Amino acid sequence: MLLGAVMPDSTLTAWKEFFDGAGAYFGQGTRPLILDSWKRSRAAGVAATPAKTLLCKVDARDLEHRIARNASLLAVAMPILAAFSQSFGDLNHVVYLTDREGIVLYSVGNATEMLIQGLVPGYDWSERTMGTNGAGTALATGQPVAVIGPEHYQLPFHGAICLGAPIRDVNERLIGAIDFSTRVDRANPAQLSDIIRIAQEIEAALASACAVIATP
Repeated sequence: MLLGAVMPDSTLTAWKEFFDGAGAYFGQGTRPLILDSWKRSRAAGVAATPAKTLLCKVDARDLEHRIARNASLLAVAMPILAAFSQSFGDLNHVVYLTDREGIVLYSVGNATEMLIQGLVPGYDWSERTMGTNGAGTALATGQPVAVIGPEHYQLPFHGAICLGAPIRDVNERLIGAIDFSTRVDRANPAQLSDIIRIAQEIEAALASACAVIATP
């Protein structure tokens, strides 16, 4: 199962078994991509059940440098992501863009509770910091990913769905990722393909911009 309205109870059971400390867990009921991400997250020291949501934010100067370094990406991505967000109407959601290290550069949406949880510029959503999540795991694997409910490494995000896709430049180098996040009970199977399409649209716009700059 890639994506559905709500993840089955077996996924939550698998998550509990992975963290119960009772011994080796062989991944029954867990997609291999997610299980591998859980293992990387644990190896990185991410807390699965923190007493409160732990967020990491770069300082203002660092964020300023990242925005300047990714100016071309932001120039093409921001209007595309804004239009994509508007297409969801009143659905509570956030769409955001990260750099290649998982730092949020831009976000748009109306899910206040998610914005409060760090889906705004400057926050670190890399897998090594936040565990399994849409943008972070897309960057770690270099492929699109749906992270649904208890597939998230951290317990506080089990009520969310995060759909992420990597973004590459004209030389196929990984330069960032996009993510669409909403409540898990609002999931739609078509949304992952939409995220992939939006990532491809951003890549195409980047390629076109580079071609214009390169033209004498």
